[in-house]
Amino acid sequence: MELHQRFGSLLRLAPNLVSFDDPRMIPEVYQKCVDKTTFYTPAVMGETPSMFWTLNHKDHALKKRLFAPSVSHNFKHMSGFPGSSDFGD
Repeated sequence: MELHQRFGSLLRLAPNLVSFDDPRMIPEVYQKCVDKTTFYTPAVMGETPSMFWTLNHKDHALKKRLFAPSVSHNFKHMSGFPGSSDFGD
């Protein structure tokens, strides 16, 4: 709290660590709809980047929505999937 009193409500303590003393700042600090920076472009190979390397947040969200069912808990319970009740488990 001493640092906040001295330097303000939002502090960057390290490159990957921030501290804030007002819970109303959570949406400002942890935004979902933000494009990635060009820091991620060196790993993009070809014309179509993978889900992780997609810079535009809307494109990333679309790819994530398409991919998510295959890694969700419910996927393994779908009919015909190894380990589902159709296979005697």
